[in-house]
Amino acid sequence: MNPISQRILCLLLGYVCGNFVTGELVTRAVTGRPASELGTSGNPGMANVMYEIGFREGLLVLLGDVSKTCIAAGLAFYLFRQDLGMLAVIWAGLGTTLGHNWPLWMKLRGGKGVATTCAALVLTSPAFGLLSMLAGLLTVLATQLLSAGGVVIPLVFTVLAFLFLGQETGILGLVLTLIMIQRHFSQLRLIPSGQAEKTDVAGDAARKLRPLLDRVKEKYGASGGDGSAMPTLDTSGLEGAADKEKIRKGLRFHGHVQGVGFRYQAMNAARQLGLTGWVRNEIDGSVTMEVQGPEEAIDRLLLFLKENRWIDIRDMEAETLPLEARESSFKVEGY
Repeated sequence: MNPISQRILCLLLGYVCGNFVTGELVTRAVTGRPASELGTSGNPGMANVMYEIGFREGLLVLLGDVSKTCIAAGLAFYLFRQDLGMLAVIWAGLGTTLGHNWPLWMKLRGGKGVATTCAALVLTSPAFGLLSMLAGLLTVLATQLLSAGGVVIPLVFTVLAFLFLGQETGILGLVLTLIMIQRHFSQLRLIPSGQAEKTDVAGDAARKLRPLLDRVKEKYGASGGDGSAMPTLDTSGLEGAADKEKIRKGLRFHGHVQGVGFRYQAMNAARQLGLTGWVRNEIDGSVTMEVQGPEEAIDRLLLFLKENRWIDIRDMEAETLPLEARESSFKVEGY
């Protein structure tokens, strides 16, 4: 087989693996809705899933995206290592990123390819890949711009590749950099005006890790940092609740209630309690909910949300609303 055909096969092998968009599958499994309705970006990447659904789900997406890159790169290296060497790895990594960003089964509406790009670079050259990721991380911490960090990673690798790994590896690194610029262009163009979206990565990571650590402590009988264990949803004693008199409440929550999985925790808890209604994020950072069912069950839902240390409800507005006779489930609405 000629060298060009080998490179094309590595690229196609990666593209096929890249079409396994983990974020889309995880989002549908957890929420029953496509990732295009997740948050404001609709991106099926790790960061958006972690921000909108939860830390554990975000890690699962990361694991899937890295794994598919490893599988593609491993197969390509096994098949063509004698002729291409490590070039087989980066060609497959490029294909994986293309498949992740423009998957056929999602009508070419995929993610941004940060995880697959990082995995491809590390697999191609562990030292230079990790150094590039460190540069990207420092960029994000210094600027709070995820878009800038995403571009810096392949850009630094490209410079190192041209200097030490050869022209072809450098060119493929440049292609990955251009792809990253294209996927983040909507935010990159706002940087000069100061309007680009900023993210407190360190603060968000601490908030995401805290409930995970609390759950571990609870599992082994330890309490939280303030002496209280993580709350559990109490559904006992609600047998026959469907026959009790129902009410409908309109609620608006203020505080740290977005980006902490509030909506999907509320949805899952409401469904377990047999409640109906909806919940959505608002532009001002608050969360609006309408919930219908027995008053006791609604009170237990509110108690569960208020005692959750991941969520910080600082104020809540409530009103009684007319019942919705045709409503049959509880769902997440809006962006």
